[in-house]
Amino acid sequence: MTDAWELRLWFEDYLDACNRHDLDAVRELLDPRVRRAHLPAGADAWIDDLADLFHGFPDWQWRRIQIVVEDDRVAVHLRGSGTHSGVYRGIAPTRRHVNVAEFGMYRVAGGRATEFSGTGTTHCCELSGCDRTPHQRRRYASRRMPAATTTSVPLWRRQLSAIPAPISRQAFTTIRLVVSSPIRSANNVLRSDGCAPGAGVR
Repeated sequence: MTDAWELRLWFEDYLDACNRHDLDAVRELLDPRVRRAHLPAGADAWIDDLADLFHGFPDWQWRRIQIVVEDDRVAVHLRGSGTHSGVYRGIAPTRRHVNVAEFGMYRVAGGRATEFSGTGTTHCCELSGCDRTPHQRRRYASRRMPAATTTSVPLWRRQLSAIPAPISRQAFTTIRLVVSSPIRSANNVLRSDGCAPGAGVR
């Protein structure tokens, strides 16, 4: 069994190589037949994906948020960010800055990653909007809800305005509690523009 400190050192070396965009150093830390969940297997495919990312986002960097080691596995929470200033998967540069959370689980044996599962950077285009055509961007923008509609009047009051009068004070209080709780929770999940909070695009 690999010691926990050795796995931590392995991941530090891997993250440092990635942030230096040193693909040769990254390859040395991967098993040639490394398996990835829902992605092509093999170190060559892994390196190709990184090369594609670094070409589209030349300033891409990862920052480690948390790392947990157990047995031969490393679980990490990362924050990746960069600017789409190069062609990425056939999409012209948008100059948009992307900041995304990533979670990964690595299985390490003999100083090399043999398995990987988790989120990756393949969703950068979706988050940055660079995978949308100009027509799609205009349609998306037209669907965004004006911020004033959610800040001028509390949502639970607008919902209660549809309840016919007369209504007793006790019933009003009961309905307010029932209606406001789930709706306020929904407000915390969706912003006024329809995006999840902290989606990462500035």
